[in-house]
Amino acid sequence: MIKKLILGGLLVSGATLGPVAYFGAPDYWKSATGRWFPTEPADGATSAATAAGESTPDESPRAAGETAMLSMTEAFRFDVTTGWILQRWPLASIGLADPRMQGYRVPLVTGTAQTDLAGALTYYFNSQQKLQRITFEGTTGDARELIQLMASKYRFTRRIVRDAGQYRYEAAQPDGKTKSTLEVHAAQMVNANDPFGRFEVNLTLLAPS
Repeated sequence: MIKKLILGGLLVSGATLGPVAYFGAPDYWKSATGRWFPTEPADGATSAATAAGESTPDESPRAAGETAMLSMTEAFRFDVTTGWILQRWPLASIGLADPRMQGYRVPLVTGTAQTDLAGALTYYFNSQQKLQRITFEGTTGDARELIQLMASKYRFTRRIVRDAGQYRYEAAQPDGKTKSTLEVHAAQMVNANDPFGRFEVNLTLLAPS
């Protein structure tokens, strides 16, 4: 029932989406993450390991600025630690907007299928180094896989909004006031040659209480 409720409102451009990957997909995702997360560190961006006073673990050979490829299930979970982040992203923007928490902003690509995501992923830790919030801003060609994951794992349900081009999903916290939210809306310009950029995604995921 949840699956039908959520998927019923989400329209995907085109009756068929073709094969899961196409020639040049890795290059596309590299440029897509560049829109959300610059290749060169901006002001305030620094090595996550340096900022944490740690060295990057030997088992992490990634060069600074290299994008980690993780599945959605790996990326959107709350047993993540700062050490786990350092193993995968030697370079991150840290100490972000919320002064109550330490944020680690990193580039994310989940694969080369049209249902995959590319963009900026941020993990927020409290003073006890417990992960409290995950946010993601990026693009996808087909948001159904993300919506299914949020519905099955975090009990997201659709909320009707006035904007006909926007699809909104929420999961209320036990206090009934705060909510995890997912917004999916069609990109301002849809290019037939850009099948991975049909939808823009904004996700705020709060740690289950």
